[in-house]
Amino acid sequence: MGLIVTTNNGGKLYYSTNGQTVNTVKMPKERTQILSPDEVNTAVQEFVYEIVGVFNVWENETDYIAKNHSNTVLTIMTKLTVDTLPVNSYTVLYDKIKQTLASGNETVDDI
Repeated sequence: MGLIVTTNNGGKLYYSTNGQTVNTVKMPKERTQILSPDEVNTAVQEFVYEIVGVFNVWENETDYIAKNHSNTVLTIMTKLTVDTLPVNSYTVLYDKIKQTLASGNETVDDI
C-alpha cells in the first residue's frame, strides 16, 4: 500500500508505511467540563482511539519499490484520533494523509 503524489511543480513523491506497524491505542477521552463531587463517582468514562503510523517518502519509484531507507527524503509520523475502533487502521491513516496532502492542491493517487 502506498501513495504517489504529484506536486504543484510536476514532481513526484512516493509515500509508504513501508510495512511498519500502524498502532491503534484505546485512550480515555478528555473531559471538557468540571464534575461536581457527586458526579465524579457516577460519571461514565468515554474512550477514543489514537492511530499512529510512520510514512517514508521517496523521490523516485525505484527507491520506493526497493524500500531503500538510505534514499528516503522525508519521514512523517502521523497521528489521529477517532471516536470508534476502526476496522482497518491502515485505511484510516492512509485516507487522512491523502486528505491532508490533497488540501495543498497536489494530486494524490493510490499505488
